[in-house]
Parts: sequence; structure tokens; C-alpha cells
Amino acid sequence: SLTRHDSLGQSQDNKRLTMDSSVLDHSWYPDVTYSSMLDSTVMSKLLANLEHNLSTLREEAFNTSSLSMEQLQIRVEHLERVNLTLREEIGVYEAINRTQSRHVSPTFGAEFGGQGMSEEDLLKQHLIEIRKLRQRLEMLDVTKDPEQLLIFQSHIQQRIVHQEMIISHLQQQMAEKEDKWQKELSELQRRLSQEKALLIAKLEVTVSDLQRTIHTQASKMEDQERQIINLISELNVKEKHERKKEEEMKKVMHEKVELEADLWKRDKEFLDIERNLSRLEIAKENSESECKRLYSQIEEKDIENEKLRKQVEGSHENSMFLKETVMKCERSLQEKVFTLQKLTNEKTAYDHRLIEKEEQVKNLEAELGILKKEMRTELEEKVGLTAEIDLLREELTKKETKYEFQKVSYEAESERFTEEKK
Repeated sequence: SLTRHDSLGQSQDNKRLTMDSSVLDHSWYPDVTYSSMLDSTVMSKLLANLEHNLSTLREEAFNTSSLSMEQLQIRVEHLERVNLTLREEIGVYEAINRTQSRHVSPTFGAEFGGQGMSEEDLLKQHLIEIRKLRQRLEMLDVTKDPEQLLIFQSHIQQRIVHQEMIISHLQQQMAEKEDKWQKELSELQRRLSQEKALLIAKLEVTVSDLQRTIHTQASKMEDQERQIINLISELNVKEKHERKKEEEMKKVMHEKVELEADLWKRDKEFLDIERNLSRLEIAKENSESECKRLYSQIEEKDIENEKLRKQVEGSHENSMFLKETVMKCERSLQEKVFTLQKLTNEKTAYDHRLIEKEEQVKNLEAELGILKKEMRTELEEKVGLTAEIDLLREELTKKETKYEFQKVSYEAESERFTEEKK
């Protein structure tokens, strides 16, 4: 409703200002000039000041809605100074007009008396009349027609009266507008104060909300920063743990490679031992076969000696022959004993070599035990190596058992051979 009231007031003010500008503006009636009027300099100055002040007031009235309270107060003070200036100018103009005679034009009075014409139409008609008077004045020769000069002076007086009426009308309008503007200004001040209070309250609420939001965001950011620091520390610990794991894995892989190389070396040594054992077994078999052959020869010689002994007992005649035969047999026996001693020496050397091999086997077993102890710690992660070591252990046990059995049998045969020799 306030907006509608303002729009209606603005439309009425526009109409009145249009009427004022039609009276005062030269562009509406270019034929009418102030030079044709009495005291044109004072009148033109007054009308120009009025027009300027009215336009200024109009612009200031329309711009008050977008101004602050301080600017509105400055505007009000300026309007008061403008109103005071206008009152002083109007007082001067009234004093000038009071010194002159006053006559009313019957034409203007009749029209102004009311025939249903508006003020704007009356002013237009009055201006048309002034233009006609000016044209008549231009064609008038005062020296020839003094009556026309009096008529013209009466019309000038009439126009002065009309200007006074216009000025009074403008004063009334200015008073009304001043009252209206004062009311609008007070209403606007009241509305602006209310809006300012509401806006300040809203701004205070908004500022408090923003402060709470900023405080909440700051606390959240601090929590996030602490979480980020914790995550970074955890990541650093994990990276250190991963690097340590990688170093341990590299160490384990290096140890695995070394262990595989050592196992390969041990396998090679086992193969060498097996080859040596096979050669020893072959040599043992050869010695056993040789011993058997010697045993068979000794048995044959024993049989022959028994026969010879029987022959000696049966015949002393053949003693010489028997002695020679015995000597031959003794030489043969000495040769056989020498051969047997040689075989015994070879057996002793073989026994020494066998003892050395046994010591090597024991050393290998000790080293294998050490390797087994070292491998037990690694076999938890390397299960595949356990089966291979078990197989090696079983093969070594079989070989040791076989070697012990062969050793026992060879020692038994050696003892038996020694006893038979004795």
C-alpha cells in the first residue's frame, strides 16, 4: 500500500511539474521570450531559480529511498536551506510587484473563473495570449497610437498578476510537497530505522552463526591435522617395518643362496665319498678274493704237507727228497708268508685309509650336524629343504650301515685269516 501511495503521489507530482515546466520552459513556446516582458531580467532569474530548485527537489525526492540515514539528514538540511532561499526570492518578487499597479484581464479572469478548463489549459491559453500581445507590440507604433500603449500596459499588468498567481500557486504546491516530503521522510526514516534494526539483528545472527561455524571448522581442521599427523607417523612406522622386512628377506634369500651352494658342495663331497667307498669296496672285494685264493692255496699246501708227512713217515729213504721238497715247500711258504705280509701291510694301509675316511665321515657328520642345526631355524620357512635333508640323512645312514657292516665283515675275515696263519 505504501508503494502504491508513493506511485500515485509521484504521478501527481509529475503532472504538476509538467504544468510548471510548460509555464517556465522556453522549448514549449519558442515564440514567447522574456525580453518582451516587464522586468524580464528579474523574472527570468526568478523562474530559472525556481525551475532549477524544483528539479533538484524532484531528483532528491526520488533518490531518498536509496540513501542512508546520514545522507537523508544532509538532504533534509539542504532542502530547508533551499526552501529558505525560495521564500526570500518570492518575498523579493512580491515586493517588486507591489510597487506596480494591478489590473486583471477580463479574458483571463473569465477563463480562470471556470468553464471546466484545467490549470494546464489555462496556462497554455495565457501563454498564447502573451505571444499575441508580443506580436501586437512589435507591430505597434506608440507615438501614433497612445491608446494601444495603454491597452498593452494593462495586458502587461494582467500578466504580472497572473505570474503572482502562478507564484502563489507554486508556493502552495511547494508547501504541500514539503509537508508530503516531510511525512514521507519521517515514514522513510521510521522504515529505514526498522529495516536497519532488522538488518543489524540479522547481521548479528549471521555473524554469530559464522563465528560458530568458523570455530567448528577450526576444531575440525585441528582434528583432521592431528589425524593426518598420526597417519603420517603410522605410515612412517609401516615403511620402516616394510624396509626391515625387505632387508630380512634379502638376508634370508642371501642365506638361502649360500645354503644351496653349501648343499651343492656337500652333495659333491657325498658323491666323492660314495665314489671312494665304491673304490674301497672294489679293493676290499679284490683283497677278499685274493685272501680266498691264498686260503685255498694254503689248504692245498697243507694237504700236500700232510701227504708228504705221511710219505716221510712211511719211507725214510725218500728223506732227502722230502727234505728238498720240504725246503721247496718252506721257500714256497716263505714266499706265501711274504705275500701274506704284503697283503697284511696293504690291509693295514687300507685300514689306515679306512680310519681316515671314517674320520672324514665323522667330520662330515659333525659338519652335517652343524648344518642341520643351522637349517632348523630356516626350515620353518623353507619346508621344501627338510625333505631333501631327510633323504640325505637316510642315504647317509644307509651308507654308514653298509660301511659298518662291510668293516665288521672285513675285520672278522682279517682276524680269521690271522688266526689261520698262526
